[in-house]
Amino acid sequence: MEVNIVGLIENSSVQPIRKRIAPGEFLVVQGDPLKAVYFIISGLVKLFRSGNDGKEMLIDLMGKNEMLGEVEFFLGDPLLCHIQSVYETELLELDYPGFQALIDGIPEFRNHLFRSLSARFRRLSLRTSDALSLSTDELLLKLIRENSRGGIHFTRKMYADYFGVSERSVNRAIKRLEEREALRRDRRSLVVLE
Repeated sequence: MEVNIVGLIENSSVQPIRKRIAPGEFLVVQGDPLKAVYFIISGLVKLFRSGNDGKEMLIDLMGKNEMLGEVEFFLGDPLLCHIQSVYETELLELDYPGFQALIDGIPEFRNHLFRSLSARFRRLSLRTSDALSLSTDELLLKLIRENSRGGIHFTRKMYADYFGVSERSVNRAIKRLEEREALRRDRRSLVVLE
């Protein structure tokens, strides 16, 4: 059963703050201490790390009804990645005492938290497994299919960051898939034909 997490928070005794961030705007920066947990009302954010060479490594994309910062809350660590808006994003910001109060006082919230963490762990485990067992071509097809179902549109740079390869490798994979007639370009997006 899907819980309306935003409604649950707003109808509780805690006082969340509504925030809007524009596309490209950073919510938080890698390494910063975090003092709040965020709940995505609408939009899409990307979580990525910056390497010493300045290269981005995309960790995950998160959207509606997902939570940000809860791992840092439990571990007491600074933020391990940047969080940047892909589309205009609306969030609820909840300070740590308010987050703890929800965990302690509302069983539905606690259950949502466990389901959310479990789903993220599963998603990242599958992604790691795919990265080890699939070719760049197969990874690209799979991600394009998943993104089209979720209404998400990646740039070539985002695909490259997500796979940890160069844009040139992504362009080569797109060309191979077009030659196999497994993929076609449709205006500004890629469409899987298989």
